[in-house]
Amino acid sequence: MSVNFPAQYGKYLLIDKIAKGGMAEVFLAKQIGSKGFERLLAIKRILPQFTENAEFVSMFINEAKVAAQLSHPNIVQVFDFGDVEESFYIGMEYVMGRDLRSIMERSQKSNRPLSVDQILFIISRVCSGLEHAHKKKDMHGNNLNLVHRDISPQNILISYDGEVKLVDFGIAKAAVQENETRTGILKGKLAYMSPEQAWGKPIDHRSDLFSLGIVLYECATGKRLFKGDSEINTLERVREAKYDPPRQFNPNVSEQVEAALKKSLAKEVPDRYASAVQMQNELERCLTKPLGEIQSELAQDLHQLFVEEIDKDQARMKRAALATAEAPTVQLAGGTPAPGALKTAGPSNPKLEMPKKRMGAGAITLFLVAGVVGLVGVGTMVFLKKGDDSEIVAAKPPLQAPDPPTPAT
Repeated sequence: MSVNFPAQYGKYLLIDKIAKGGMAEVFLAKQIGSKGFERLLAIKRILPQFTENAEFVSMFINEAKVAAQLSHPNIVQVFDFGDVEESFYIGMEYVMGRDLRSIMERSQKSNRPLSVDQILFIISRVCSGLEHAHKKKDMHGNNLNLVHRDISPQNILISYDGEVKLVDFGIAKAAVQENETRTGILKGKLAYMSPEQAWGKPIDHRSDLFSLGIVLYECATGKRLFKGDSEINTLERVREAKYDPPRQFNPNVSEQVEAALKKSLAKEVPDRYASAVQMQNELERCLTKPLGEIQSELAQDLHQLFVEEIDKDQARMKRAALATAEAPTVQLAGGTPAPGALKTAGPSNPKLEMPKKRMGAGAITLFLVAGVVGLVGVGTMVFLKKGDDSEIVAAKPPLQAPDPPTPAT
């Protein structure tokens, strides 16, 4: 998509592109209403090459359906869903900050690791958001039985003010899904799966808690827990669920924190925390300072770690404040103005690549790194390469015992 910003896109004014991944691109956008009403938000648009892939489009629509029902301070809010000339988009809360993966990498590179208190604060806030999602009921009072299934550092956003937000419910399993996920289907990032998820077995909310335990372990130790030298090796390590004590790598991890990690990373589901709020309460008991004080310290550290990025984001916000509806209209591939777009008031004529037709329905990760799709045998596995992580979008491995399946390479 080649666009001179700001540019009108349907009823939104696109200010700047803020992310592009393997399956979607994200823009900072502005909604302008009557009587001076304005709102900044993020517009996530599925990339044209994936609009004819029913699996991806279905995930995208599922993300909108699920996340729109969730309203919690620790979950990114979804405001809108629609399409412009058959190009699906999601309008969601804009978080000025970074994902947890980026923060951990920057802090380690700068030799300024986050404190154990800050890590516990972050994970406890995710627990709070998960508790809301896990307990959510539909409008008829029925339990949604929602499981995120893709808990990872990339899907935990932290604002520069220290606010923690969980994102990407694209592969979440809920009763509202049109097609229930079948036993034997794997979905999610390999290195952050629970053992039962890695085997393609039925899962419940405690699978999310295992995945969150992996994130906690990696943040506290600076070590990847189950990441192997290949996708298959990673799956095998997840299924075994063996790990070295975290205090071996970080002496600042207390025995109490280590005990909490042991419970969240229990291989057997009944041995884990029964709920996200139980895990949250235990982690908060491990804190040495009040939550508010820890959040303030986290915000200060983020401002020191991301000085240049914050300057760029603030400059982007200033452009957003000055942007008006008198902006170039984003044109479709055929030259047709986007529905609801205002008249062009600029010299440029930006183009937006649009799909030829719509198929299916879908979801994408907000902070994706450029991806490559590959196919590996054992039924069919679809891997999305995201930096150092591989995500299985769909896999159908046989579940024979005792020998684990070995995909062809």
